[in-house]
Amino acid sequence: MIQIIQREQEITNMFLEDTAQGDWAIKLGKADFEKVSIGRKPIIAVKAEDDKSIGELSEIAFDEIKKTGCKPAYFIVILSYRQDEELMMQELSGFNDCVSTYIDKDTDLKWSVQSLNDMPFKRRITIIAFAQDQLAEDKEKNPKEENYWRKLSREISERNKAKRAENHTTSSCPDINSDFTNNQNND
Repeated sequence: MIQIIQREQEITNMFLEDTAQGDWAIKLGKADFEKVSIGRKPIIAVKAEDDKSIGELSEIAFDEIKKTGCKPAYFIVILSYRQDEELMMQELSGFNDCVSTYIDKDTDLKWSVQSLNDMPFKRRITIIAFAQDQLAEDKEKNPKEENYWRKLSREISERNKAKRAENHTTSSCPDINSDFTNNQNND
């Protein structure tokens, strides 16, 4: 199965969902995404999952990005495997071979590995490609511009801070059900 996402908001949400699950051997988090987003913006994400090897899935995913004709400046890659199907070093060497074929020396890469309990397939690779953001290049001309990720992150932080303050003043034990209902109403 292949999923291709090209909207910045959907790419960001997918990253947050993917990083919130699983046991991490090599972890990526919100700070990694924020750091990569400085001066860049996510332009495409490809998620490929199957019972094939990570090397084979890497080729499929990078081919999908190559078809778009975009020239990414940075990649974030999440390698996932089902917990009862351990990831083997041979598969990582297949991934490495694929990366050296598709990514040139001027393009950076940040990657992680996680195991998941409830994956329908044995393997999954998620690749997020970032391009240089024109607004970031012209930072001096328009310093108030910011990308979606920073705006979303600040809004979530402010909302969580307000909830903590509200819970602290109203009760020493927050009502989980009301938080869940409030979050659903806000979406």
